[in-house]
Amino acid sequence: MQVINELMIRLRKTKRKSLKNTVLTIAIFCLSFLILASSSCTVVDNEEDEKDDSKLDIYFVDDTFKAEEYVSGIWDSKVVPYFQTESIDLKKILTVYENDPEKAGITYGYREKTEGSPWTFKVKGTGTIIKAKTKSQAAVMEIDLEPMDGKKDAIIQIGPVIKGSSIRDALDFVTFGMFTNQIEYAQLANALNRKAYDTELSKFDRETIVGKDIYFEGAFTQVPYSSKVLITPVKLEVK
Repeated sequence: MQVINELMIRLRKTKRKSLKNTVLTIAIFCLSFLILASSSCTVVDNEEDEKDDSKLDIYFVDDTFKAEEYVSGIWDSKVVPYFQTESIDLKKILTVYENDPEKAGITYGYREKTEGSPWTFKVKGTGTIIKAKTKSQAAVMEIDLEPMDGKKDAIIQIGPVIKGSSIRDALDFVTFGMFTNQIEYAQLANALNRKAYDTELSKFDRETIVGKDIYFEGAFTQVPYSSKVLITPVKLEVK
């Protein structure tokens, strides 16, 4: 009986050692797998990331495009004649625009994209200045179109700060695809606005303009969910 007990004790010890060995073997295997997996990974350092960012900067920052020179080259030969021949009487547009801007856009407006972008209108008209806000850098004046009824029909920007891109967006011979990126396209809009101010609006006597009759040619862009008409003039004359 004693011999049998000794054999059972030895057997239990053997099982315990076997279990410990099995656990140890599994642990060593898992550790080895993790080491091999980590050694196969490629680590990208910060220097490579910075190089990639610099490539993007090169694309978006490009001083080869001279917006002012470009506008000077097309202003008298293309832009001004374009508005002289293509502008539509504003009063005629407003009869449709005030009730259905989309219909007015389809009939009288222009946009480079077929859908999704607002309509831009090339307009002309004669009216009387009934109010002017000239203290701001973004000065404007309100006009009552002929036949006059004493009410505001539109607002004309007189600057020197001219908002928006209506002049650019009205030109069907200038498209986004002609330029390298969005930055150049925005520079073009700003240069056109500055040219309009320098050639027409800077010589405008804004201190005595209320009550005077004017003739204008210019553009305005549809404002979603609004009937507001804000014109950027290409030509502005006191009658």
